[in-house]
Amino acid sequence: MKSYELDFYEPNDNVEMNVPKKLYHATYKVHQPSIEHFGLTRGNKSNWDDGTYYDNVYASAIYLIDDMDEAIDFAESADFVDKDIYDSGIIAFEVDTTKLDKTKFKQDPYIDDDATNSYAYYDNIPANCLKLVYNETKD
Repeated sequence: MKSYELDFYEPNDNVEMNVPKKLYHATYKVHQPSIEHFGLTRGNKSNWDDGTYYDNVYASAIYLIDDMDEAIDFAESADFVDKDIYDSGIIAFEVDTTKLDKTKFKQDPYIDDDATNSYAYYDNIPANCLKLVYNETKD
C-alpha cells in the first residue's frame, strides 16, 4: 500500500451549513471494529482512484449523504476496492449530525448533481455519533 504525506485541507470560512439531522456513510464490514472504536477518520485512501493520484482535499473529508440506499450504492460501485475488502460485505452508519460542528460541513465538491444531497465533513466523526443501520455479509 502506498503511503501519503497528509496536509489536510481545512475550510476556514466558519459558515454553519444547514444539514439534515441524520446522514449516512457506507463502507465495508472489515472496517467495522475500527470504526466502532475510533469513529470515522479522515486520511484514508480513495475508493475512486487507483492511488496514482492522491488528492489531499479528498482525503481531508468524510463523505456523507442523506439517503442510506445511495450511500450503499456508492460502496457497491466503488472503483478501487480490494476484492477481500469488498467481499467482507457492506455496512452503513447513520450519523447524528446534531453532535457535529456545522462549520466543518460543505457540499460534496465531487458531486455535480443538484438532486443529490451529499456532504463533505472536514473532521473525524466520533463513534458516539454513529449507529450501525445496515449490515450485509457476502456469502
